Amino acid sequence: MELVILESPYGAPDLDTVRCNERYARLCMNDCLKRGEAPYASHLLYTQANVLKDSIPEERKLGMEAGFAFRKVVQKTVIYTNLGISKGMEEGIKSALEAGNIVEYRTIKYPGEINTVYLAGPMEFSDDNGLGWRERYAECLLNDFDIKCIIPNYEEKGIIPNQEEFTHLKQTNTYEYIKIMKKLRDMDLHFVQEADAVICRYAGEKMAGTIGEAQHASFHAVPFYLIHKVPIKDIPGWFLSCATELYPSFSCALIDVAEWKFGKSK
Repeated sequence: MELVILESPYGAPDLDTVRCNERYARLCMNDCLKRGEAPYASHLLYTQANVLKDSIPEERKLGMEAGFAFRKVVQKTVIYTNLGISKGMEEGIKSALEAGNIVEYRTIKYPGEINTVYLAGPMEFSDDNGLGWRERYAECLLNDFDIKCIIPNYEEKGIIPNQEEFTHLKQTNTYEYIKIMKKLRDMDLHFVQEADAVICRYAGEKMAGTIGEAQHASFHAVPFYLIHKVPIKDIPGWFLSCATELYPSFSCALIDVAEWKFGKSK
């Protein structure tokens, strides 16, 4: 594999844009790997929590210098330009040229198509664990738009073979119940992060995991489309802050689904 340094935007005035830049950089890394390259992206590595803070000039400078040091062992620097060329990228290009690196400019398909959707929403305190509406949405999205849906109710059967026994376990062996719930939590958050988008239906039920999924989607810049069956005033503000778009019904959301999939209304 050829070693390459990857340059893409990172810093931004708001956290939402930073998260989008991080997601874009990960997609760029995927592109490099599929080309048979081993990419190094210092702006993803050094900006992690407890490493360096990009918002502090001295630490930002230190991180950039550490990243530039790797040019001694690579021959190529690849510049991904879908989101433009930032000031930091300009410095990286200058450093690459001074080091004698080949500088190659690239783009990827971004934003990518929405092919896989995670269906989020309250389960524990909902009728039929929220399976009915998920099956209806999934059937429509698959038949009309060829979009595959991840239904957590189906996925959890590998961890919870008997729902009634599992519910009873909450009181009879709480720590065992928590142990299993952690597996479910981790599985669902993984699906959220890997999905192209999340569609969530909220009808005023008690919820905990759904807010966690919404925040996880927001943190990883996964579009979060909220179908609310209650007035806006009755939706928790924290939950609302994670929404990319709001829809009063699934029918309204389908208009945008057509835009995502086909670039025109269906």
